[in-house]
This record gives sequence, C-alpha cells and structure tokens, in this order.
Amino acid sequence: MVGTDAAELLWGVDLTLGEGPLWDPRLGRLYAVDIEGRRLVWLEPGTGARVMRDLPAKPGFAALMPEPGRLLLGLATGLHGHDLDGGGLTLLAPIPDLPPGHRLNDGKVDPSGRLWFSSMAEDQREGAGVLWLWEGTGVPRRLAEGLTIPNGPAFTADGSTGYLADSPTGKVHRFDGTPEGVAGRVLFLELGEQDGHPDGMTVDAEGFLWQAHYGGSCVTRHGADGRELARVTLPVTDVTSCAFGGPDLTTLFITTAGGGGIYRAEVGARGVAAGVLGSGIG
Repeated sequence: MVGTDAAELLWGVDLTLGEGPLWDPRLGRLYAVDIEGRRLVWLEPGTGARVMRDLPAKPGFAALMPEPGRLLLGLATGLHGHDLDGGGLTLLAPIPDLPPGHRLNDGKVDPSGRLWFSSMAEDQREGAGVLWLWEGTGVPRRLAEGLTIPNGPAFTADGSTGYLADSPTGKVHRFDGTPEGVAGRVLFLELGEQDGHPDGMTVDAEGFLWQAHYGGSCVTRHGADGRELARVTLPVTDVTSCAFGGPDLTTLFITTAGGGGIYRAEVGARGVAAGVLGSGIG
C-alpha cells in the first residue's frame, strides 16, 4: 500500500443517502444527490455558494448535459432534463417496464457520451437489479439483469475498460467498456466482510480504480491487478461514492450516508473529467 490519508469535511449537509458526486468544470461546481432525502445539492468551492433543492421523486444520479445550465436526473419516473435556473423537469425518456417498488440507483456517462445507469428494488431483493444503457434517443435498454444493488459503472479515460460493482456480493467486475463487453465481465476484486461493501467509484488518469466502501469508512485505490495501493479514511461508516474535481481534477470529493456530508481529500492523483451526454439529447 502506498499510503493512507484522511478526508476532511467540506459540507456537513446532513445527507440521508448521499450519492453520485459530479464535478462540472464549466461552472466550477460539485453536484450530489440525496436519494432518500429526495434532494439535489451543489456547491461551488471557488465562490462558497451552496444550494439544496427538493425533488418530486428519489434521484439515483445526476449527469452532465451539453448545456451547462442543465442536468440529467435519473428518477424512478424516468430520465429527466433539469433546468438549474428555473428548477423545471422535462421527461426525456421513461424507464420501460420498471416495476412498482423499484428505483434508479447509480449512473455515469462514458467517454463516448452514453449514459449507463442501474435500477434496484427498494427492498433490495436479490436479483432484481438491472444495468441499463441510454444513447440519447428512444428508450433505455437493458444490458445486464440478475444483479441486486448495481453501483458504478466507472470508465477509464479512453473508455476501453469499465468497472461495475454489485454491492451485497462484495464484488467488483471489470469489462471491455462497450455495451457488448458487459456480458464478458470478470471479477476484479472482492471486499472482505471487514471492509464493508463496494459502492460508487471513479477511475483516475492513470487508469486506477477508486472504490468507496459502504460500511467500511474509506475509499481505496486499486492497481490493474486489484491490489490496494492507497486508502482514504473517513470518520463516518457509510461511504457511498467518490469523484475527482477542482480546477486541476486533483481533489477527491466523497459522499456519505446516515446523516453524513460531503468530504474532500488531496490524494496525489488526477482524475478524469466527467462524461457529457452526447449531442442531440433534448
């Protein structure tokens, strides 16, 4: 292991289930969602601005759209464009055949501009989780079924490799970063019980995976062979996700649950800019 660092609290925003940190370099702004609290929150480290916005349904994730003043929000009611100035929601795509009692979970835009996201049963029923893909038109399609609580995915800068976690199993899989590659995913790492469960994740500019540990009080960095290279510790148990941001993409922002907030850590690594949804999306 290279070293261990501690994260510092950036905003004690009291998130019930904070998730999906997302840095927008165009606005110098960090977004996150509170799934159970039904909120979108954002802060601007450069100006000190902090905003909390109530939403009509549980948000699984936010994603960048081509227009800096809009986000895509993944809600159980569908994929919505969200006007940050006016606060309005526009349905872009429904989620086909999403059963009652299911919600969207994690989501990420890959370097090609495609949106990958997951759904799960609210009661965390085994095998009810699905990984979806939306390419900006039509309705989302199912890529993988039989999961339970899918988290991620995350992609290398060139999109050649993707990672996907199924939290209750403790397993993180690696796959060729194409829709067809998901079926051939292979085990990348498996967390022991003492380390909690793999949750949200990101990949740095060197291609190394940063994995949040729900129930494990940390984020870990992993080499190409899955070996742990570094660890960031937090003073809270349920660490949910992480993303690089800041002017040089060298700050690791970390979300937490259970009344937690948003943390940051300087870890000596540089991240990859978040993907932006492809052109032609309304």
